[in-house]
Amino acid sequence: MKRLILLISSIMLLNICMAQVPGYIGRRSPISLDINIFPAIRFSKLAKGILPVNLRWGLSMEHVLSRRFALGASISNIRTIASYESDAVLNQIAGDALIRGVTFGVGFKMYNFKRIGNIAPIGPFQQLELLFLNYRMTDLDRNFFEDGRSYLGSFKDIGLSFNLGTQRVFQEHFTYHLGVKVGVALGAFRGKTDIDRHLIEIATDRLQGYYFLNINAGIGVLLF
Repeated sequence: MKRLILLISSIMLLNICMAQVPGYIGRRSPISLDINIFPAIRFSKLAKGILPVNLRWGLSMEHVLSRRFALGASISNIRTIASYESDAVLNQIAGDALIRGVTFGVGFKMYNFKRIGNIAPIGPFQQLELLFLNYRMTDLDRNFFEDGRSYLGSFKDIGLSFNLGTQRVFQEHFTYHLGVKVGVALGAFRGKTDIDRHLIEIATDRLQGYYFLNINAGIGVLLF
C-alpha cells in the first residue's frame, strides 16, 4: 500500500514538474512596438484625389494570467487633421485643425487555448480595450477665432477598441502579431462653453474615423 501511495505521489509530482505553466516557457510579459494603419474611409474628405491614411504608433505590454487570459496596457499617439466649416453663431470661416495628443489603454486578451498546442501569449486572440484620450487642437489656418490665435484648447475623451488577431513567438524571445482593430471615440465629456462643445464635436467626429478601422501589427520582446 505504501509503495502504491509513493508511486502515485511520484507520478503527480512528475506531472507538476513537467506541466506547461502559463506563458511561453514561463515567460509572461511581452512588450511590443505597434503600428495601426488604414485608409481614412470614414469621417474624411478626399484631398487632391488621394484617400488620407490613418497612422498611429504605440507601445503595448501585457502580462499573462493563465493559459488563456492576459491583462494589458498601451500608449499611442494621436495626430490627425479635422476640418471645420463656417458657423453663423461662432462667425468663423472654414479651415483645418490639427488634433494631437496621447491615448492610454487598459484591457484584456483572450487567447484560443487548446490542451495540446496554443498557450498565451501564442495564437489567435480577441482583445477588448478601454481607451483614455488626451488631446489638444491647433488651428492651422488661424481662422476659427477673429484674433487669429492658433491654440483652440485641450480636451479629453473615452473610447473602446476591439482587436481580432494572432500572435507568434520566434527565436524564443521575440514576438510578432497581426490583427484588425475597430474602435470608437465616445465623446464622453462636454465642454464648459458653446465654443468648447463645438470643438469637441468636430474632434470627436474626426476621431471616430481615426479609430474606426485599422490594421494592427507589431513586433516585441518576450520578457520574464
